[in-house]
Amino acid sequence: EDMNTHDPVLGLFAGDLVGGASTVEGTAAQWEDFKTATGAFTGEVLPVPGNHDVYGGEGTFAAFAESFDWLPSHDSPPGEEGVSYYYDYGDTRFISITSDQESGTSYMVSSEGMTWLGQVLSESENFAHVFVQTHHPMSFSGENNHGGTSGEFWQTMVGYGVSGVFSGHWHRYQPSQPGAGGSTWETIIGTG
Repeated sequence: EDMNTHDPVLGLFAGDLVGGASTVEGTAAQWEDFKTATGAFTGEVLPVPGNHDVYGGEGTFAAFAESFDWLPSHDSPPGEEGVSYYYDYGDTRFISITSDQESGTSYMVSSEGMTWLGQVLSESENFAHVFVQTHHPMSFSGENNHGGTSGEFWQTMVGYGVSGVFSGHWHRYQPSQPGAGGSTWETIIGTG
């Protein structure tokens, strides 16, 4: 209700939609609760999975795409269809890319995802604003698999002049402009 007072067109949900379960089926059941909780939201719901959303392991991405079947799946990194995607509204592009994997090294964008992200950003120059949403922040993390401001992820953001990056994971609200070659903002919105 509070969000709807602003007549939103869309809502970004930066992962950890649920507490997660040790099975894909258990997590998918929790996503149904999330969908019920956000059912009255008047805008488009645009989520990206977080580490709690992938506790079920292999098969999680397919279940996520099936549970959130309105998300774009026509142009995604291989294996991340309906999980990593972009959504255009007017002169603004919103790119959601998972930083959590079903297996293997997590807390970072996959190499296939980074290739895809660079391609999508290279095709976004006609947009007035480009925002990227992922679960794990680039900054404020001892587990920083994004590589900090000198890492490939952040350097891709500033290299393409991304307006802002939204992330969650850490339960805090922290807007900052880390610099390192550009004026891109990172806003950690782990508390809403």
